[in-house]
Amino acid sequence: MRGRPPEVFQKTERIVKVWDNRDKPYTISVHRRSKCVWEAVGDCLGALISVEARSESAAIKRWCEAAHDSGN
Repeated sequence: MRGRPPEVFQKTERIVKVWDNRDKPYTISVHRRSKCVWEAVGDCLGALISVEARSESAAIKRWCEAAHDSGN
């Protein structure tokens, strides 16, 4: 019995800025974990931040918010 071949999800890197007093660009990895789950992962001030969302842009936005909150 043959199943569907596994889907290949692309992993991309993005450079984002967290708008606060650091104003430093961070490189994060964004990839699609499943049909409707995107994950953004990156290091901010030595802490690994990983978030999930339903779209790539929402995952990037959540990562930026989490990074901003981790600095407060």
